[in-house]
Amino acid sequence: MLFSTRLIKLSAILLVFCGCSSTTDVPLPLTSTSTEAVELYNEAYYHYQQSEAVEAIGLFEKALALDPAMILANLYIPETDPNKRKMYRDRAIANKNKGSEAEKILVEIYVANRDSRTMDRISLAKNLVNAYPSSSQAHVHLGFAYTSVQDFDNAIKEYNKALSLDPKQYRAWVGLAFHQVNVGNNILLPKKQQTKKLGVKYTDGMVKTRPNSPFSYQLRANVERQYSDFDKGKSYYQKMVDVATEQGSSIRGSAHNVFAHNYLFSGDGQSARENYDMAISLAKRPIAVVNISIYKLGSYLFQNDYEGALRVAQELDDTIDALGFTEASLNQQRARLEFMRFISFSLNQEKENAYDALMRRQNYAAQGMELMDVDEIRQRDFDSFNHQMQAWYYILFGEYDRAKEPLDKLYQIVSKIDNPNALNNYNGLSGMVQLFSGNASGSLSFFTENINPENYQYYSYFKALALRAAGKEQEAREIFTYLANYNFNSWEAAMVRSLAKERLNS
Repeated sequence: MLFSTRLIKLSAILLVFCGCSSTTDVPLPLTSTSTEAVELYNEAYYHYQQSEAVEAIGLFEKALALDPAMILANLYIPETDPNKRKMYRDRAIANKNKGSEAEKILVEIYVANRDSRTMDRISLAKNLVNAYPSSSQAHVHLGFAYTSVQDFDNAIKEYNKALSLDPKQYRAWVGLAFHQVNVGNNILLPKKQQTKKLGVKYTDGMVKTRPNSPFSYQLRANVERQYSDFDKGKSYYQKMVDVATEQGSSIRGSAHNVFAHNYLFSGDGQSARENYDMAISLAKRPIAVVNISIYKLGSYLFQNDYEGALRVAQELDDTIDALGFTEASLNQQRARLEFMRFISFSLNQEKENAYDALMRRQNYAAQGMELMDVDEIRQRDFDSFNHQMQAWYYILFGEYDRAKEPLDKLYQIVSKIDNPNALNNYNGLSGMVQLFSGNASGSLSFFTENINPENYQYYSYFKALALRAAGKEQEAREIFTYLANYNFNSWEAAMVRSLAKERLNS
């Protein structure tokens, strides 16, 4: 039973966390058998919003110990083990009709997003806003749903509506910032709609709203790095380190990780590696150790030092068993490691070693699947990625005819997914085949607007090559310029950034 006094208490907790003195915002209702669980949930969600996973997990677990059926605690706990994560999410799904309308819709939004039903996600988020028009949280959920299909105009409207209800709605500031500044796996506005002024405005909004959140300073620093002001970026990354230390935040290691990125792209590889090592030593979770190690590996790829990259891969290989992963998670992480080995060998044109890494990646992923409760969606994603990788291998080593079969199999899967981005990998790889087969104009029919340098650095490089071959030099140079000045550590950028620089000079 949900008592009105419990809802009043929830509102008070949220006001304390937001630091709001005046707001027309109405929190979404939260169902629980325990007022203490509600308090713990809200504290957990506060940390979850600012990427402090260790704190969030501990508090969510405490909430669930008091109320195991608590819907949103099960929905949001950032568990990395695939089986435990599925257990929590399945529990949220099983209980969705026992809570408020908001909780039911939020669970259904999660399921739609998991299944890549992006238009359903938007419809559900609209239902949430219609049911709770005075909730800034509801408008934020709709904003993120619009962003997922690159409907930026409507997304911005929803984020601003959230801020009109509560000027300190942190996730609204984050959503706006994510359009302007690279963070990792966020969907950016087209370059022509990005401005440093807006990036500063939105990240300053984050800092003002939560000055004790290290994540606020990370995004503020990322703006400076994005525009190659590394000295100013350094001052904000140092602030992130300082605040993380003062607050005892679990993302102190992450602070040194992004500090390392700033050193890397400013040309100081030694300081970058020192900070990657510091970040690894401070990491609080096994997944963080792997993530940062992969970033360190990538730092060598950016410098075309493939032996250095493979050395980092071997260091991780030697220690990964002792990190404490469950067996299913360990196989997933070993698959990620082999993916990075595959890239390193491919860049160095070591065909046999690349193939061996490809097969090891697939075998580890398969072993992980055998240890999971596999549903239709997980199987779909597993199969499609295997076909994608197989096709990519053939393309990288010039066997374009052999790429056709796995590409056809990939298309059979992804063409049935209700997501405007579902075909992007198929299109990107098909565009590469056409380009390297001498059909530059034909390749451009695959390099759609979705394949842009803001969100797909790797495929965009080949799109630029096709544009140049088709006589569209200005468009090609715009992409090469963007990639040559891309100051974020990802495997996609690592594969093409130096190549883009060469193309600008050719």
